[in-house]
Amino acid sequence: MNTPRMKQGVGKLRHKRVANLIGSCCDGDERLLVAEYMPNDTLAKHLFHYQTIEWAMRLRVALCIAEALDYSSTKGRPLYHDLNAYRVLFDENGDPRLSCFGLMKNSRDGKSYSTNLAYTPPEYLKNGRVTPESVSFSFGTVLLDLLSGKKYSPESRA
Repeated sequence: MNTPRMKQGVGKLRHKRVANLIGSCCDGDERLLVAEYMPNDTLAKHLFHYQTIEWAMRLRVALCIAEALDYSSTKGRPLYHDLNAYRVLFDENGDPRLSCFGLMKNSRDGKSYSTNLAYTPPEYLKNGRVTPESVSFSFGTVLLDLLSGKKYSPESRA
């Protein structure tokens, strides 16, 4: 990861629907990113473990994710990588916020790697590139999670 470049890109994004990046440190091989603290867990925990999300909140989460994706695309970071229920966090007020880490490459060679195959679009598995269509696919899988409240295996989504 290129820390100065990251500061110029993701570090400057500020939005109420994004868990904003507030700092970073690079010391030799050690890398540290600091984002706003989100104390109320992830969407995945609420959907798959706690089962505590009412329908109104599920709709609100979908809208908030869409707003965060729209914001990032208008600020020159159009391709949110690795969108999934684990990337949606809840702040101290219970408001859903999209993690800023999906807006960065996650390797030294500049490539992005998916952390959860259940949300990975088939095209990405073939060519290794994030496209607007792959972001739409991932958003659709999050919507499926919100509607069903269930976690699906990669095989069942094929």
